Amino acid sequence: MLRLVAVCGLPVEFTAPWQRLPLTAPAPVADAIRDDRLVRVGTQDEMVRRYPRAAAVLPYRFALAAVPLTGARRRWGGIVLMWPADHPKETKHAWAFLPLIISGRPVGCCILSYGHPHTFTADERAGLIAQALDRARLYDAKHRLVEELQQALLPGTLPVLPGLDVAAQYLPAGHGIEVGGDFYDLLRLDSTTAAAVIGDVEGHSVTAAALMGQVRTAIHAYATAGAPPDQVLARTNRLLADLDSDLLVSCLYAHLDLARHRLVIANAGHVPPLLREADGRARVLDVEPGLLLGVDTRAQYPTTTVTLPPGATLAFYTDGLVEVPDTDATQATSGLVRHLAATDDHDLDGLIGSLVDHNWPTGQYTDDITVLLLRSTPDQGAGARRS
Repeated sequence: MLRLVAVCGLPVEFTAPWQRLPLTAPAPVADAIRDDRLVRVGTQDEMVRRYPRAAAVLPYRFALAAVPLTGARRRWGGIVLMWPADHPKETKHAWAFLPLIISGRPVGCCILSYGHPHTFTADERAGLIAQALDRARLYDAKHRLVEELQQALLPGTLPVLPGLDVAAQYLPAGHGIEVGGDFYDLLRLDSTTAAAVIGDVEGHSVTAAALMGQVRTAIHAYATAGAPPDQVLARTNRLLADLDSDLLVSCLYAHLDLARHRLVIANAGHVPPLLREADGRARVLDVEPGLLLGVDTRAQYPTTTVTLPPGATLAFYTDGLVEVPDTDATQATSGLVRHLAATDDHDLDGLIGSLVDHNWPTGQYTDDITVLLLRSTPDQGAGARRS
């Protein structure tokens, strides 16, 4: 589905038919994106013949540019630029629809229109394609740099711990060259204890990513120094004040005692985890929340103790998993709990994919999604993975 996200310089009555457009719609921009090709319409008669529905809603003479937008993982939208002509009552007579390609995939469609019938020469087509390719290469380089930065700030591998199976996955929303602030970690504290953490820095920017790296490092330092869960968050909160950052951070920190199958959780404004018992029952854990990190340096973070018997699976996630457009977050979370209860959790990596697909079946999520799954086992765990 293509969705109109921004308009400038055009009347509202023109944009109404283009608010939402299926990728299968009989429209030039949809053809350019779907088929990854230049779409040319040389005359008004040709527009009426090939795209009668589009021709019927063109109110006056204009110039338009539309580009299929696709990231490295999926198509995620399009850019459309339109310029009104000098004579509003006249109509356009020729159009060119040029897909923009990044990493071998269409990422948008540039649409050009003319006020008179126009024959597109080979030189014109080559010029349009060369300009689009030049911009695509620049974007591709920036996008690759952003992805490398994001991956460098997340753990490369997670430790293998006796009594615990682990899987984690970070899924960027694909907003161009923006950098997300989601983070997670699993720390071995000693032979029988560990710490799990997940969080989200406000915003999508290099600044947010840098702060995420600082917060993750601070939590690692305080946890390995022996601080209890409430103090790990309290000290990290005070550190944010020293960093003089305007960004807020949500964070969930859990101390795991693998020998006693016990979990102590402290929460700084993060979405609560889900627990699936060994018998298949699932629920949202009732974890007392504290303030977001960065709000008040005097904030205290209460703890909640939970039993984690063998066979139980704990699901940590960021809000991108449940903040689905046109859906209440509470309802989305309840649906996720029911899905977790009904789904086989033998394969934790597969379970992550199943949870994401349940709430985002199209894969077009609007925010970064991070999921960290922990399953208690009676003996040596099968290992930890990151994807």
